[in-house]
Parts: sequence; C-alpha cells; structure tokens
Amino acid sequence: ITIISSASSDARYDLSKTTALDKNINVLWYPNDKMGNMEKIRYSMQALLSPAFLYDAGSIIREHKRIIQRISYSMQFYAYSLRMHSWIKKKFTQEMAKGAIIYSFWLYIPVMAAAMLKNEYGNFKLVSRAHGFDLYNERVPGGRQPFRSFIDKQLDKILFIAETGYKYYLNNIVHIETNHMTDVTEKYIVCHMG
Repeated sequence: ITIISSASSDARYDLSKTTALDKNINVLWYPNDKMGNMEKIRYSMQALLSPAFLYDAGSIIREHKRIIQRISYSMQFYAYSLRMHSWIKKKFTQEMAKGAIIYSFWLYIPVMAAAMLKNEYGNFKLVSRAHGFDLYNERVPGGRQPFRSFIDKQLDKILFIAETGYKYYLNNIVHIETNHMTDVTEKYIVCHMG
C-alpha cells in the first residue's frame, strides 16, 4: 500500500511519531507548494495543447456564463493537476499500475492527476470520495467544477458522503434523473462518513 499525501510542506509531520503504520505501508509526500511563475506558464502552455482542457474550455464558452473566470480557474486546476500527474508518473510506472486501485479522499486535483494517468495507462481502478467543496459548483470560483466530464469517464466509483451530494452529482454533473436510475448504482454510491 502506498499513501500519497499532498499536504503542503509546512503541514507535514513524521507519521511514525504519531501513528503505528504497517511495515507494508509506504508514505510519499507530494511537494504541494505554490507554483512559481515559470512553472505556471509552462503548465498553462501545455493546457492549451490538451484535448481535455480544450473540451472543458469549449464547454465553458457554450455555457455563456462567467467565461473568463471559469476558463482561468479551469487552466489553474489543469496546471496543478498536470504538475501532480508528472510527479506521480515518475513514482508510479505502468507496470506498477497494473491491477492497482487509486483511491482519493477528495474529488479534486489529485483525482484529475490520476484520471490523466488512467487515460494513458488504462490498467488500474480509480475511486474517489466526494464531499462539498469538491462536488458542488457553487463552492468554487466561477460556479463550475472543472473537468467533470473527463474525470467522470475515468472514475470507476464515486463515494458520496451524503444522499444530497449523490443526487446533486447525478442531476447536475452526469445529468441522470435520480428517479430514472438503473445502471448507475454500481458506479455512484452513498457511503457515509464514520
């Protein structure tokens, strides 16, 4: 088992001092610090060449709402996801990915990074929880969660912490009426906290 923590460098601590970890558990610390200007430019330029980003930007333009703010947030989200994807790819080879399960506690940048990897490797399962800020459109700049279509296609399961989040996602992201669900119950499930 490998745990990747994306805590910022000032929030890291030595798990061995506070937690008894099984010897088979490996913890990797992702350097989740703010990007410098050159890094932002590099990853933003790569975004402009990405089919996933161009599709997301096209969706934003077609929606005719807060276009500049939404494209800006989408580009920032993509840039941070791409940086994390590049880092994970160095640690997680295609051979290691075979049959693996990647699980994320938040439906956020790490899931986008893993979805990019799955889009390339295609040989592992991708599972994520969904809570609030990482689920509801109203809780992010521009009022739109970026890359939901791309991420949803790569996810094998989404675990919602509440029924309201589950219904919201199906109605607003996947556009499945919750009273007409048949084959979605395997992928989208409610799994309460605690």
